[in-house]
Amino acid sequence: MHSATEYGRVPVLCDVQVFWPDELRDLSFALWGNDKFPYIFFFRTEELTLSWPELTEHLGYAPNFDPRGNFYSVATHRLDDFGGVEAYVRSLRHNYTRDGLYAPITKEELLELDGGEHLDEAEVDQALTIDEVETEQAPSLTEDEQEPVLASRTPRDAKFRILVRRAYGSKCAVCGSGLRSTTGEPEVQSAHIYPKKHKGKDHPKNGLCLCRRHHWALDAGWMSLSDDHRVLVRHNLPEQEDYEFIRKYTGAKITLPADKTAIPHPVFLQAHRELMGFD
Repeated sequence: MHSATEYGRVPVLCDVQVFWPDELRDLSFALWGNDKFPYIFFFRTEELTLSWPELTEHLGYAPNFDPRGNFYSVATHRLDDFGGVEAYVRSLRHNYTRDGLYAPITKEELLELDGGEHLDEAEVDQALTIDEVETEQAPSLTEDEQEPVLASRTPRDAKFRILVRRAYGSKCAVCGSGLRSTTGEPEVQSAHIYPKKHKGKDHPKNGLCLCRRHHWALDAGWMSLSDDHRVLVRHNLPEQEDYEFIRKYTGAKITLPADKTAIPHPVFLQAHRELMGFD
């Protein structure tokens, strides 16, 4: 992290590209007029909107902590609540960058979000150049029937899948599961709230990141969501232990994306409840 500015912001996230391990006091003097900064780092930087008070709160530092241009290492346990160092960096990129959910995706993040194992060349190109989707307050329920039929839907499908997984950090919105295969592929799936087979719109607001079992429960109609994003369970859910993974979340509020443009919209939630007989 860059040190705080006079406006109280931490302006950039810095990935250290090169660290020169030897003291270069002459260079420090040439650059800053003193020899107090003899170690040279080369960074790749990304602008953040994170404030200094937010950073100190995240790290558990006292509000009056003031590094005054010095470098301090952060004990990794301070980031445990965020899932570790890498997860914290991902959350910074997701929640505190100018472009948020629709920022260009790197190949490294693509592998992190999708495993990459099942992506063909067209999907990779589409995923790496995600453009912001239409984010109207009340999106249409279905795809425009007048829209020309694509020869291949894979780019659009990939865009929806990547955006939804990115919005939820590749964790199930219901149970929080973040399982991965030995190749790093997430177990979670990007589910359409209003089903694709009914022309449900490829829009993040019509998406939920769900583990396979909760995806099945949504599609099977055993589970739905209220407009305030609480789990609804069908009244005649079988009593068998096999269905406990649904029953135990009755009334629980799902984990919502930090990016408001990806929060499930009532247009899709209401349509799903009506389709599945909840209303």
